[in-house]
Amino acid sequence: MVLQRSHRYFVNSRSPLEWFIDRYYIKTDKDNGIVNDPNGWFDDPCDLVTAIKRIVYVGVESARIIDGLPAEITDG
Repeated sequence: MVLQRSHRYFVNSRSPLEWFIDRYYIKTDKDNGIVNDPNGWFDDPCDLVTAIKRIVYVGVESARIIDGLPAEITDG
């Protein structure tokens, strides 16, 4: 249920979690060979789970806030 609610808020046609998943991969820059490894961003593997929880929370809370806005603001 929470995950469904988190997918109601979109940024450029994607939920925050979809953006995170789309960007979360190891890649190497062709020009300079620099490796971008998102696994290196976290000191503890549990930090990844914490990041996902926060991203889902942002989606749920954003949808809740938007639902509470007057119709004249959200329509159109």
